[in-house]
This record gives sequence, C-alpha cells and structure tokens, in this order.
Amino acid sequence: MMNTELKKIQVIIVDDEEETLDLLATILKRDKEIELMASYTNAEDAVVGILKHQPDMVIMDINLPGISGVAAVVQVKVALPKVHFLMYTAFEDKRLADAIIAGADGYILKHDSSDAIIPAIKSILAGDLEMNPHITRMAMEYFTQKNKQIEHNYTPEEVRLMRALANGLGNKQIAPLENNTEGGIKQKLFKLFKKAQVKNRAEMVKIYLESIE
Repeated sequence: MMNTELKKIQVIIVDDEEETLDLLATILKRDKEIELMASYTNAEDAVVGILKHQPDMVIMDINLPGISGVAAVVQVKVALPKVHFLMYTAFEDKRLADAIIAGADGYILKHDSSDAIIPAIKSILAGDLEMNPHITRMAMEYFTQKNKQIEHNYTPEEVRLMRALANGLGNKQIAPLENNTEGGIKQKLFKLFKKAQVKNRAEMVKIYLESIE
C-alpha cells in the first residue's frame, strides 16, 4: 500500500529563555503539519544540532549567550544553504538587517501575536513572505556602505570568492563562475584565507558579513 502521509515541516527552535522555548513548542505542536525536532538555549549547541538534523526551518533568537543568532545563521548557511531561518526577536533594528544579510528569510517580533508564527513559517517555505520595507532598505544600505569598505582591502576577485562562499557555493560550483578549475579555486581560497588570517570557510564568511554589515 502506498504511503500517502505528507512529510511534515521539520522545525528547530533556539532561544535562551526556557519560557519562550515552551511557548514556541506549544504553538508548533498545535499544527499537525509541523514536527518539532529539537530546541536549544545557545547558538553553539544549535549549530551542531541543525547540521545533524537538517530541518526545514529554524526559529532563531538573535541575542544569545556566546555567539549571536546572526553568527549561527552564517555558520549553518555555509554548510546547509537550503535551511530556512525565521528570526524571533524583541528588537526591530540593525540586528535584523544583519540577520537578513546573513541569510535569514524573515522575522517575527516577540511582542507580536504568537498567531503569526505558523503562517510565517509556511509563507517562508512557500517563498512569499513579505518583510518590512524599512528593514529591507536598512539591510541594503548597510550592504552598500560596507561593501565599499571591503573593496579597499581585497581585490574584486577576492570579494567575488567571499560572496560565493557566503552564498554556500562549493569549489566545484565556484570554478565555472571564475573560469577556473576546482583545484585552482582551492589554491586561491588557500591564499585568501591566509591573507584574511582565517582557518576555514565559516570564518571567512563571518569576516565578509561583518565587513558588509
């Protein structure tokens, strides 16, 4: 007999307040189309769990102990660019613009109605969630201003390589974009990492995003 059961939307939640985690868990469990896979109170554990479970959606607080939610988005997007992020925060300011630049798909403010969370998740997965134009404009302004700054320190080729890494591309995918071989890209990245004094792709992406934020 054919299994006609639809695949559930797999979600992970990250917030440093247990009360908030309990609230989010209660909301998610009301929807039969959603499966809560795990919850975490810090970004370091969350990154490990996200890479392990590979959920469809992560509801991520921005202000966390240790590394921020924005930094966690960067780390995950390098390895799993298809994972979606819904930022859950109390503040509608530059931090949200940072999150959008890092790869977040949308946001919910904590003082908004909790009824908006499920529709936001489904809208993001459907590709039609609209974000506040003010936040989007803020993100683009930061990107434009800081992108000019990074161009003073790195060559256009190096900036393109950093942008490709931030978009989650591997050496094999970058090679044809740069009219180069996979081995050639590996060598160029090695030199770039040495110049930037970083050890891996995640650290390089972090520097890139910090430069354009």
